[in-house]
Formats: sequence, C-alpha cells, structure tokens
Amino acid sequence: MGFWIPTGIVNIMGKEMSSNTTAEIFDAHIAPSTVGFLLLRGKDRVPYGSGTLVKTSTTQGILTCGHVVKELRKEETFGVCLFPVRKNSYQALTLPVNLTAAIAISYYEKECWAPDIAFIPIPLDDFSSLASKGNVYDLDFGQEKYGREKATRLGVDVMAGVVWEMTPPSSESESRVVQGVEGLMTVGRGSNIDPENGWDRILFTPEPSSENSLPLSYGGTSGGGVWEVFVTEDGDEKKFFEKRLSGVAYCQQPGEDRTVICHGPVSIYGKLLAEIKNRYGG
Repeated sequence: MGFWIPTGIVNIMGKEMSSNTTAEIFDAHIAPSTVGFLLLRGKDRVPYGSGTLVKTSTTQGILTCGHVVKELRKEETFGVCLFPVRKNSYQALTLPVNLTAAIAISYYEKECWAPDIAFIPIPLDDFSSLASKGNVYDLDFGQEKYGREKATRLGVDVMAGVVWEMTPPSSESESRVVQGVEGLMTVGRGSNIDPENGWDRILFTPEPSSENSLPLSYGGTSGGGVWEVFVTEDGDEKKFFEKRLSGVAYCQQPGEDRTVICHGPVSIYGKLLAEIKNRYGG
C-alpha cells in the first residue's frame, strides 16, 4: 500500500513581505487550497503537477493545466496530496481516471503554448474528502470579485504548487511505501503579457528576499494557482484581508529569473468557467 506525506509547503517570502505573520497568512489561506498529483506506477509514487481545489454552484473539482491532465489520462488512477494546516499527516486518496481526468474540460496543444488550462471534475463523495482537509475556492465568487475594483490594501502575488527538485525520495517499510511531497509558495510579481490564441497570459517573476533562494526549476508547479493576497497592517502586524485566484501556472521560461508563464483571470473566469457552466449549468 502507498502513502504520501505533505512534508510542508515552504514560503519564499518577498522583499516587502518578509515576516512570520505573512507566512502564517499564506499557510492558512493559500496552502490548503493547493493540491499535488501523484502518478502511481508500481511501488513508485511520482509527484506530477499541481492544482487548486475549486467549485461552482453546480459542480466541484480541481483547476490545473492541460498538459497535466494529458499525463493523468494515461493512468487508471492517480493520487492527490493536500497541504492542510496540520502537516506530516499520512494521506492515501486516489481517484479513478475514468470519472475525473478522462472527462476533464481540458485545453492543450503543445508545450508552452496557450491555451494550457483544465478543470477536472471530482465526484462529490471524493471531493468531500478533499474539502474536509482543504480549502475550496468558489469560482463564481472569484468571477464576481474580478468584476469589482481591487482592494485598496497592501497586496502581493503568490504562486503555489509542488516542486520536483525539493521532493525527497520515497521510503519503504514492510508493505508500505511512503512518498514525501514538498510544496512551495513564492512571492513575486505578475505582469500581463500579450494574449495567445485569445487566451490571456501573465508572466510571474519571483521576487525573493535576501534570506531565500529559488529552486533551479519550478517543474511540478504546472497547474498551480497564482493568487493576489491583500493584507492590512496594524503596526508591525499584517492581517489577512482578501485573496483572489488570478492565474494558473503552466510554463517556466529559460533564464536565471525563473519566470513562469501563467494563464490569467480572463482565461479562468471568462473562458474556462464559461465552459464549465455550459457543461454543468449554473
């Protein structure tokens, strides 16, 4: 039998947000919405891609990118790892491909080419298990937020997902295989770049503080969410005010800056959500 342990979701803090208080905000409000996928190949538990727990008024599932769904469709089942506030807890949730990834709403043509975004529907019973440990983001509410002006508060962009190079090797004891799964939340700056094939795109540039170092590669983060997080300041203390899901990561660019191309809010709320509602109502 195989298990996986979310060994943590590390905070790479930004130049202007380096504080324990802000790390606690990310841990409480971003990490529990983040999931990692695992390919179950023999005794191996191979982390592959990331996603965000989401729902609408009529369905529920995981927001990710299309090339992750393409890989999941090659399997019969796949694992899902969550990053709850309570870390280092054993997990073993698997999902059948025929009821999930096989019927996903997925857009993907080729690597680093837009569109690359997807929604994997999850049966309610299975999703309830995920929701009991995680934090589900309401896409209908998110769409409404993007129809309003942004909060006039201090805000940062945060990219969340699994990182392969940080993932420890699996261990085996008797009949049990345990795979640690490491996640990462990176503070940075999202800037709009030219749309491609009618899909909006954001270039996410990590902006770590001097105390933090970036991974060489964000491989594994594909499908992870990009968030706008707004806080209020009370002296030296920062308090959570609002979060907005603003993007989906899908392609790291060459270079030392580790920039990542992501789909933006138009792709999520204007295109993908419209197709979700077309299929499931709402």
